[in-house]
Amino acid sequence: MANLIKFPGRPHRTASVYKLHRFAPDGNLQATVLVPACNETEAKRLAGELTQGLRAELWSSGRLLEDFAAPDHPVAASIRLVGDPAISPERDP
Repeated sequence: MANLIKFPGRPHRTASVYKLHRFAPDGNLQATVLVPACNETEAKRLAGELTQGLRAELWSSGRLLEDFAAPDHPVAASIRLVGDPAISPERDP
């Protein structure tokens, strides 16, 4: 009922809820934190403070907004398709 009343001079700000997924060093999901923010810029700023030095991803309704990399842990060392033979530096593809 209170949402139906509009007060003059007070702008109505609605906060969206963003999800910050924090990952452990082994790559497993460690925690998911809800980040209430008014816009994406504020959500990215708040999420950056909540990463705790871990790799983290900020999501909004199934859309990846930001990927925070841990300072001492690379996201991937190499990428290849499953079933493809590994390419070694000694072999020319």
